[in-house]
Amino acid sequence: QGLNDIRGRHIVAGDVAAMLDAARPGNFARGSVGAGTGMHAFGFKGGIGSASRVLPKSLGAYTVGVLVNVNTGSREELLVDGVHVGELLHDVLRPVYPKAYVPPPRGRAADGSIIIVVATDAPLDALRLRDLAKRSSLGLARVGATSHVSSGDLMIAFSTTHTYPRAGGVAGPPLETDEDRIDALFGATVDATQAAIYDAIFS
Repeated sequence: QGLNDIRGRHIVAGDVAAMLDAARPGNFARGSVGAGTGMHAFGFKGGIGSASRVLPKSLGAYTVGVLVNVNTGSREELLVDGVHVGELLHDVLRPVYPKAYVPPPRGRAADGSIIIVVATDAPLDALRLRDLAKRSSLGLARVGATSHVSSGDLMIAFSTTHTYPRAGGVAGPPLETDEDRIDALFGATVDATQAAIYDAIFS
């Protein structure tokens, strides 16, 4: 808060429309960019990260993509493929601050937050999408994070398959109900969330 006007509500509807019009497929900037600028993840630079998984044809060939904005976790919590990397790097790779350095916040102000957005082309209803969003927290746990008292952990999931015309009704294939395919979607969500958080750190 000392460096920005975080509560200023400076984005207006026109900004959102321009952003949607400018959206393009392919790679995009990740790491400490856009909303990820200045974010911290496990004592390192954080910010924007992304990853995806594609299920085999036998399980529907669905894609699950995850976008994260990471600003959470203490150095000691960080796990990489089950290894306590954060503990091993406790006293190394620390930032060097200028003399005017202000100590980081402590207590409730230091808990941080993460935003996780899960997108899939699997035809799922709102209840299954809620389940998918919940599974993203397991990917967060895989990297060692715990949700603290005032952590702002936000998870949302959506499907790109169905459209809802203004005139009413639903256009799209039947909803996916096969439990093996849904389990595979859950697993893909966990894997992609874990990879997206690593992508944010390493980007």
